[in-house]
Amino acid sequence: MKRLFCVLTCILSISLVSTALSAGEEAEERNRYGVGISLFEEFLSFSGTSYISDLTGGVNVYFPMRVGGEFKIEPEIGVMYLSYDYEYDGVTHDDSERVIRVGLGLGPIIQRGKLDMYYGLRFGLMHRSIKSFERTIYSPEGTDVEISKTDWYIAPAFGSEYFVSPHFSVGGEVRVEFTLYGEWDGDSSRANLYTIQNRNLFFVRWYF
Repeated sequence: MKRLFCVLTCILSISLVSTALSAGEEAEERNRYGVGISLFEEFLSFSGTSYISDLTGGVNVYFPMRVGGEFKIEPEIGVMYLSYDYEYDGVTHDDSERVIRVGLGLGPIIQRGKLDMYYGLRFGLMHRSIKSFERTIYSPEGTDVEISKTDWYIAPAFGSEYFVSPHFSVGGEVRVEFTLYGEWDGDSSRANLYTIQNRNLFFVRWYF
């Protein structure tokens, strides 16, 4: 599914770029402010112990703003929630994880008719919290454990959006995201861990 989405995103982007460039249309006036969502969000996450999990299915909300018609500022906020249970080494875990993502995107815009192409940087933080209920045969009543941490990310990005109407656009974006993982409440055993992840996103935006 992920590979198919990447291929479809690339085909859509190439088709839109080719159509816009060949049409030779003059630049259209754009509305300055908007709101949008990205679909198929994926967050890499270290679990409460030691392995990386891939959280999928989230939706981020974006707030695009055009400055001078040729520069984009785009704050974003997203929330993802995951619950799971498992048993390991005689201990039953019932866990839930919440990720709050807050970031900002900056970059110039190249306008060609109904198509906007942009490139730049996205950066921000992801606050993660895990609530775990652990139960063993020696402690059937169970115990609650809660931990949290903050990760930081930065990503060069390239994207485009096609304006179906003056107020509505669809588009895609490719970014290479560098994430530096924080410590789980003072646990320095995984300090300075990082990942580099390629992310492909599909956007829907509404301008007013």
